[in-house]
Amino acid sequence: MKALSVLSLLCLLFSSASYAESNYLSQIKLKTFELEDQKLEQESKKLSRSWIKPIVLRYNLNYQNPYNENGAPQTKQQSASISLDQPIFQSGGIYYAINYADAARVAGELSLKQQQRSLEKSAIELLIKIRQADISIATQNLRIKNAKINLEQKRELYLSGQLDSGFLNSAALELNSLKSALLDIENSKELLLSSFTKISDADYKHIEPPKLQMIELDHLTSDSIDIKLARQINEQDRYFTDMTMAKYLPSFNIRASYHWQSQESFFFTGSNAIKSSPPDTTYYKYGLNISMPLDFNSYADYEATELAYLKSKLQIEDTERTLKALHESVALSLKHVDAKLELSKETQGLYASLLKDTKELYEAGEKTVHDLHTMQNSRDIELLNQQSLELDRELELLRLYEKFDEI
Repeated sequence: MKALSVLSLLCLLFSSASYAESNYLSQIKLKTFELEDQKLEQESKKLSRSWIKPIVLRYNLNYQNPYNENGAPQTKQQSASISLDQPIFQSGGIYYAINYADAARVAGELSLKQQQRSLEKSAIELLIKIRQADISIATQNLRIKNAKINLEQKRELYLSGQLDSGFLNSAALELNSLKSALLDIENSKELLLSSFTKISDADYKHIEPPKLQMIELDHLTSDSIDIKLARQINEQDRYFTDMTMAKYLPSFNIRASYHWQSQESFFFTGSNAIKSSPPDTTYYKYGLNISMPLDFNSYADYEATELAYLKSKLQIEDTERTLKALHESVALSLKHVDAKLELSKETQGLYASLLKDTKELYEAGEKTVHDLHTMQNSRDIELLNQQSLELDRELELLRLYEKFDEI
């Protein structure tokens, strides 16, 4: 299969179109990712609009009665205003701030997707190991059957005086050891199931792990989440460096305000109160402000952000290097698994040939039913071993699989 087809398969199995789509994660986990994504979106909007200053509304109401003995207020004053102090040019700072917010948003999405992929990989890994535990249980039961046959044969030989008791004891101990190992495997399966149910709502009996194939190196180093995130963080750091430089350059602001004032006063002449209400006052102001800070820490501030940008640039190369090492490690592991598969197939072929011969000898009366069953069980053990090794291949490919989100 072409690498593009493999990637298409990955995208089909783990669609990144929506956090509500996953066959392997629980609805609680998916909802958590969805809410985190919505939070990220709102924070991004807030960041992209951070250069827009608020419009300030003010209202004041004051009463005064410094000379009135009966406590009644002599003066009532009201005032209200609306004002704006908005930057319209910051030597590119506004442009960089908007682009920085967009870059941070994408980086946040990739980081969130990386977390989801890691959790999905864990769920599938547990599912595969549960399948392997089932295979191990079936294999162990076949070994126990062979051990029981062996014990029965040793018992017959011992009772007929053809075998020493030590061989009989060894056969009994081997059977007990196999039964004890079976209990350990069953307990391990229960622990795997417990871990699986913590992150998935799926019934492990009715959901299958994905079938994966090897991915080409160039796709891993160009389309994986890790490399996309490293590049996006570098882009984010670049805009932040530009923002830092811009805040020490000239800035142009427009200032505008509108004011309203009202006043009522009472004057007392003897026992008579005279009300005075001058006309309300309204006025506005507007203007342009130009400023440029002279900060002794400006160079150090800019250099710190520039170094962070250079560091994230190196991180891209380091990520590519890590992905190449991962690809090489998976390839070597697959080669090792394939070699073990070939060896198991050879052994299974040998048992198949011996089973055929044993069956013919059994029908001729030269072999017992115990011999026939022993060969059948030995052949079936190798067939189960091959199934487990195939799942080992899937576990290795999962290490690459979790690195992708979409084409």
